[in-house]
Amino acid sequence: MDLLFNYVGELQHPEVMSFILLILAFGDTLTALMWRNKKKIAIFSKTLWVGFALNAFGASIPYLICQIPILDTHDLFVKTVLTLWTLVFGFATGFSLAANYKLYSTKSYEMLMEVVPQVLKAEIENKINKHVKKEIN
Repeated sequence: MDLLFNYVGELQHPEVMSFILLILAFGDTLTALMWRNKKKIAIFSKTLWVGFALNAFGASIPYLICQIPILDTHDLFVKTVLTLWTLVFGFATGFSLAANYKLYSTKSYEMLMEVVPQVLKAEIENKINKHVKKEIN
């Protein structure tokens, strides 16, 4: 149990909060890139990279706040603001990541449903042709 409390205590540091948010922002951008690649949409679009820049900036807010010398990061108000920011921003980024992944997997499913019938049709035609050739010989 003490180990769990140690981990939770580590999560309260602004640097750790920023690191977790940066991982979420990177994952969000990566899934957006994968989805755009599947849909054959240009990956060098301004909206994607501006979104990544805003995500990266938002993720670095807890770290930037702890770098301001006049703010005491052990103050209850500052801790509350940092925690709320991390939770709200983390959930928003996580939701965006999940939505991008859903779009990516849906597109993959659609592509699979287009390809599988064609493969099955070719497989059946191949078997029919082999059977017809056996009948002829």
